[in-house]
Formats: sequence, structure tokens, C-alpha cells
Amino acid sequence: MLAKLTWMVVSKRASPCMEALRCKYKVTDDWLRKEPLKYASHTWKAIERLKWLISKAPKDQSINSTPFKVAKLLIPNSKIWNSALLEDLFDLNSIEAIKKIIILATPRKDKLVWILNHEGCFTFKSAIQTTLDVVEEDDEANWRGLWKLKIHERYKMLIWRIATGILPTKLNIAFKLGSSDTCSPLYLEEAIIAVVVRNNKGSLIKAWAKQCEYLDPIAAEVAAINWALELALQEKYVNIIVESDAKFCIDALACPLYESCWKIRHLTAFSLDLALRFNSCIFNWAMRDANLVAHTLAKAAFSYSLPCFCSKDNLPPSVKEAWIRDLILLNS
Repeated sequence: MLAKLTWMVVSKRASPCMEALRCKYKVTDDWLRKEPLKYASHTWKAIERLKWLISKAPKDQSINSTPFKVAKLLIPNSKIWNSALLEDLFDLNSIEAIKKIIILATPRKDKLVWILNHEGCFTFKSAIQTTLDVVEEDDEANWRGLWKLKIHERYKMLIWRIATGILPTKLNIAFKLGSSDTCSPLYLEEAIIAVVVRNNKGSLIKAWAKQCEYLDPIAAEVAAINWALELALQEKYVNIIVESDAKFCIDALACPLYESCWKIRHLTAFSLDLALRFNSCIFNWAMRDANLVAHTLAKAAFSYSLPCFCSKDNLPPSVKEAWIRDLILLNS
């Protein structure tokens, strides 16, 4: 309960009780780093003793605690990162990660999130789990239990081969032969996203594909939605329906922003900002079969120079086949 109160204080929970506590004990943005007050109630002292627990998960302990505003990393009067300043302060991996952050058109207040929870909300259970030591499991395998399982013998053999490391995977083959390609064909440094424009009758008009910097599948799906909105603005469309087969992302756009997954919250906020620039913008979930043209184009785009654009007259063969299939289904 005290840990929950500590989180409410630091996350600036909007309630009369929390506001009174923050006002009484002069809680500022650097409260987590300040020394505990000498003269305070026993309850407040107990809350302050739990500051270490709250700061354990959301923040990397290696990060410099000196206050520095993110706005200082931007070029003045713009929404562009100051590359020269970033190179002075961060390593290459950090710079790449920072440049992937979208600067929203409509400024919003920063919000502290608990990264161990899907919605970014603090839970006592997740806080306790961060303090527990990793329990080492017994390495001795229970093979007798495996052979007694009531499953097909092929599955038993597959599990045994995986567990003993003798399954002929690319990694095992490379280890035994001394050299080989160990990368999975599904592993890519960047994902490919595609956008397909149809008219009110469902006929294809234009299509685009490009690389996406997000490796996370959910983030890539929202990035595709954002790109579709940007292309619609570029094409000067005023009334649009954005369809995606990623139900999780469509649900995130329909619910209050603070309830969406914290990992894609900045992307969904950008989607909602872009949607306001149309006379009418509706987000719809579509079954994967109804979005087959976009998926086929994303796969075919690996053979082309990206970003790529095509119309109904110069579609790749596989994409044209998927489009004709859609037309048959629409007319049936």
C-alpha cells in the first residue's frame, strides 16, 4: 500500500489527497533524488523510504542524474533533433534510438510510466518481482516424465532433440561445421510496411512500400497507420477510412490514450493528431484476408529499391494476383 502511495506521489496523480501531500512536503520533479525530510510524519517517512523501489524499474541507474530537459536536444524553434549535440552526449546506439522518437505536433506533458506493466501503471506485484533474486532451476532433466506424456511419439522426440541441442538448426550446423550463416530468414534489421489506397468501390488506386525503423511488430503496425495518414494528407484526401488487421492497434486508437500500451502511446497520439486534419477519419479493423494486398506488397518490396510506389498498371505479379483475388471476392 505504501509503495502504491509512493507511485501516486511521483506520478503526479490528480487527486485532492495527492495534491495536498505534494504541496505540504514540497514535492518537486527531482523528489526521487532528494534527501528524505528530517521532520515529517511517520507515514511520509515510510513513503520516502520506498523511493528506491519506485526508481528501480523506470530508470536505468547508469543514466546521469543531472537534470537536463529533452527540449534542449532539439534545434530551437523546430521539431528536429540537434545531431551535433546528440553526438556529444550519447553513443551511436542511443542516438539512433533518440532519433526514432516522434516529436508530436501537439505538445503533451511528460508522463511517468511503469515499464514493467503493459499499460504503464504501477502494480505492487511487479514491484515485488523486481526485488526478488532469480531462482535457479534444477538442471537435471526429467526425461522419464517426458516419455510418459500422452502425446504423439514424434512430439516427444522433437522435444528431446530440442532439449539436448541436437536438432539440426542453422546455429547447431554452423557450430559443428565451423562457419555458416546463422541468421534466420525472419530476422531483419528493419521491417517493411505497405500502404494501399482504394476508392469507395474497393478498387486499388495507388500503393507504397518502405522500410520501417521499428522492429517491434506492434510499433511497426502503428507506424504503417501513421504513414497511411501522412500519405492521405499528401494526396489531399479529405474523407478517409484507415483499415488495419492489427486489432490491438485499432483498439488502442479507440480507447483513452492513457489506457493504451505505453510502448506505442506516442505513436497512437501522433495518429490521433493527424486524424484531426481530415474532415472525416475513421479507423477500422479488417481481417487479414481483406488486407492481403498490403501484406503481399510488403513481401514483394524486398526485391525493389525502397521506398517504392506503384499504381494498378505496374503492380508486381504477386500483388496483382492478390488484387484480382480481392476484386473477385468483392464482386461475388
